[in-house]
Amino acid sequence: GTVYHDPGNLNFALFSTRDHFVRERNADLIAECIGKLGIPLERNKRNDLVWQGKKVSGSAYRLTDNVALHHGTLLVSSNLKDLGRLLRPGGELQG
Repeated sequence: GTVYHDPGNLNFALFSTRDHFVRERNADLIAECIGKLGIPLERNKRNDLVWQGKKVSGSAYRLTDNVALHHGTLLVSSNLKDLGRLLRPGGELQG
């Protein structure tokens, strides 16, 4: 997958012990927090967060023997044209 960063996205990280790490619960926690701002998000089968059927957040995970990291991005006001170009082979940023 691709982790996209630009000035219009929000990054988050959740740390826990590995034995308390549950991807679904973490995604639901982020959705609940954003929901309190009046933006209803849902978790799909891949644990991505979607708004009105469109993916707005993806995650990456790092698990060690004792620690788990859940890192994610949340599109807030990202440049979707640049994002689309970069997700295609040979894509370039304009400007």
